[in-house]
Amino acid sequence: MAAVLSALLLLLLLLPPARVAATAHGRPTSKGVTLNPDPACGRRHVQGKVIGGMDASERKWPWQVSVHYAAIHICGGSIIDEYWVLTAAHCFNSYMSIEVLDIYVGLVNLRVADNHTQWFEVNQLILHPTYQKHHPVGGDVALVQLKSRIVFSDSVLPVCIAPRDVKLKNIACWATGWGSISPEDDMIRNIENSNEY
Repeated sequence: MAAVLSALLLLLLLLPPARVAATAHGRPTSKGVTLNPDPACGRRHVQGKVIGGMDASERKWPWQVSVHYAAIHICGGSIIDEYWVLTAAHCFNSYMSIEVLDIYVGLVNLRVADNHTQWFEVNQLILHPTYQKHHPVGGDVALVQLKSRIVFSDSVLPVCIAPRDVKLKNIACWATGWGSISPEDDMIRNIENSNEY
């Protein structure tokens, strides 16, 4: 828990207060960001590496999130707690209403929900305070608070957040999510993963 809290606090509390991009009226508000510990964070139940961007199998990336606006996938994200999702600030515009934002977890194919898929409404969206000033170089991060709690399972788990002192240099990592693999392609339907980074 200390590692998760220190990373999140570094992100949000050591900088000037974050601006709240949107808050649902009449819904519970958060007095601060509190994360619950989960010993299963970052543990994939399906092991193996895929190089070159291939369809990911079910349960391979249990922290992967699909952010939807007006029923359309707009961005990916990661589960960091039972009520919080980490995503990119560039996914959101000032005209967007959180009433039309939805979060899906346990989803592999964007067009087909399965037994592991859970759907959530958004309670609050917090953009990093330096996003507008430093984008595209920095600050491109956002937190999404859900109205209801994520139920963890083998297919839905939080990602681990590295402690501040971890050196992330010259190590392999994976990129996962939905998107286009070229400017001419339509949106990919299944989660893709690659360790080419």
